[in-house]
Amino acid sequence: MINNKGIFTLNEVKEYLQFKKNETVFEWLSNNQVPVFEKSKKSKMVYKVDFETAIFLPLAKSLIKQYPNTWKDYLMLYIEDIKVYNMVLTKINDTPCKIETTTKIKPRNIKEEKLLSRLLS
Repeated sequence: MINNKGIFTLNEVKEYLQFKKNETVFEWLSNNQVPVFEKSKKSKMVYKVDFETAIFLPLAKSLIKQYPNTWKDYLMLYIEDIKVYNMVLTKINDTPCKIETTTKIKPRNIKEEKLLSRLLS
C-alpha cells in the first residue's frame, strides 16, 4: 500500500482513496469504523491494519455471497498480510482471531520453569 510503518497519515489515506477533502476522508473512516488517532496536534493517523481491513471487508462480503463454501480461500488470494486477513475474518465472524505466539520461552533453570508454569496457568 502506501508505507510500511504500520500507520497512515490522513493525507496518505486521502491520496489512496482519491478524495479531495479531509472531511470526506473523516466521513469514510467513520462510516467504516476505522479509528483515527492524533499523531500530533496538527496531524492525525490511522493504523494500517484497521484501514486495510476496512478496504477488504466489502470484498469479503461479496465473496461470501458468490462462494459460500470457499470464500476464505478466495479472500486469501487477495490479501497478502495475514494480520489483515485475520482482522477481516474477525469482523465477518464477530469472533476473536487466533493469535499464535512466534516466540518460544525456554526456562534456564527450575525457578524459571516454575514461574513460567504459573504465568501460563
